[in-house]
Amino acid sequence: MSRCLWNSDGSVVDQQQLFIVAAYIVKTFDITPAKDADGKDIPIPGTYTRSAFVETVPFKCSIKPRSGTEKLTLKN
Repeated sequence: MSRCLWNSDGSVVDQQQLFIVAAYIVKTFDITPAKDADGKDIPIPGTYTRSAFVETVPFKCSIKPRSGTEKLTLKN
């Protein structure tokens, strides 16, 4: 049995749907730390917000399509 999550508009998102979307993102994009002016990786802080919903603090990263095929798919 899968668990469901509620959207802000009241609709239900199944965890399996979220997994499929996440898997597609990882398949399609290279997600790496951002680079500084010297070309070195900018470390990801690993800190979280202190609010009702715990989230990572925003950080910079590089998101690029993995290949020409993905670039064409994204354009269409």
